[in-house]
Amino acid sequence: MGYEKLFRTLLLLLYFLLCSCATEKRSKLTSGAGFIIDIDTVLSVKELRTSDVFKSVKAVILKNDKTLIGNIDKMQTYGDNLFILDKNIAKGVYVFNKNGDFIRKIGSIGIAPSEYMSCDDFAVNCIDNEIYIYDSYQKELHKYDLASGLYLTSTKLARNIYFDRILFNSGRLYATNVSFDPKVSKDSYFLLQQIDTSTGGLVDQWMDVAQYNRGWKGGFFHVNAFYYVNQHTDLFILGFMDSIMCINDGIIAPYLTIKSKDVIQKEDLQQDINLSIDPIARGNDYMRLVRRFKKENKIYKIDEIFEHRNTLHLSYSKQIRYSIQYNKISNTVSVFDRTKDDLLFKKIPMNYQSPVFLGADEQGVYYCVNPDNLQEMKHFALMGNTLSDRLVNQEQLVTLNEDSNPLILYYEYKE
Repeated sequence: MGYEKLFRTLLLLLYFLLCSCATEKRSKLTSGAGFIIDIDTVLSVKELRTSDVFKSVKAVILKNDKTLIGNIDKMQTYGDNLFILDKNIAKGVYVFNKNGDFIRKIGSIGIAPSEYMSCDDFAVNCIDNEIYIYDSYQKELHKYDLASGLYLTSTKLARNIYFDRILFNSGRLYATNVSFDPKVSKDSYFLLQQIDTSTGGLVDQWMDVAQYNRGWKGGFFHVNAFYYVNQHTDLFILGFMDSIMCINDGIIAPYLTIKSKDVIQKEDLQQDINLSIDPIARGNDYMRLVRRFKKENKIYKIDEIFEHRNTLHLSYSKQIRYSIQYNKISNTVSVFDRTKDDLLFKKIPMNYQSPVFLGADEQGVYYCVNPDNLQEMKHFALMGNTLSDRLVNQEQLVTLNEDSNPLILYYEYKE
């Protein structure tokens, strides 16, 4: 009986030890507003030149001799490599080096235990040198070795968990929805969740849609939701939020809040709050909202965020696109209503499809020219008097054709 009692005591101690470890991994949402900028009090400057922020731009052509990419749905850098997601055409995560040479594919489409049936998003775990791929079709997280691409294990997600995008930060996996399904009966929807990578269960969730997204439970047409700052810090914003949140070592805190009379309020959405079950109809609802907000000159999206040398750069959409620079040390704000890419062009074309913002690393910012617009870039290269002399590798653009992979433009920060 003594040994049995001792065994039960040891089990109880082990249970509390495990619980305490799990608690340490649980994130916490803190209150406050962080930095606050009132953009209505800032005089808008007409033009921001890319050369004011960056010293050069480099064209990186992803080699297509071994793999053909459709569109880039997400990109993340790690070390000297680019991890690229193509959800719908190539259907996988592909690794290239920063010169555009193909290295490997992570996993593959299939029904084997080591394969995924859909590749909806991925997250790089820099701590354990692993990469997670989210498979919404099988509702699983597949884990692979980062260096070799070899399969490690899979985790089935709990039935009550729904998300679209994932992020790994400081030993924790975060997830968010870019759309909500009215068929799923929930009293509350939350913008941010933490997922247990071992059990597939929900650790916690924060930021009720009713408060943080003005009650809107429809979809959002956002390319990004998470924005990289450094190895320990990521930023998060989605939907009609007016505050950028910071995720760092298990703490989720307000980072920067935009103050303006044109920020969307809950009453601006009341007439459109009832959503259809049909996802196409929900998408139409969102587009109808955007058209109305443009007409009313409301701020309906904050995105394209990166930070360098204590200056936060971001964009917001109203009737036109604006850019903001906020220096955290001097507490100064600049607002620009036009951006001139004088590093890419010596003569700005009249009609030009702007590259898509992908993300940033410590040295610069990445944009993408998807295949539909490659012929336009080739045309500019052939003209000879349009592209800037400061565009590195511009001579390679004349080789672009209908079978080319997307083009990446890498803007390197000034020192």
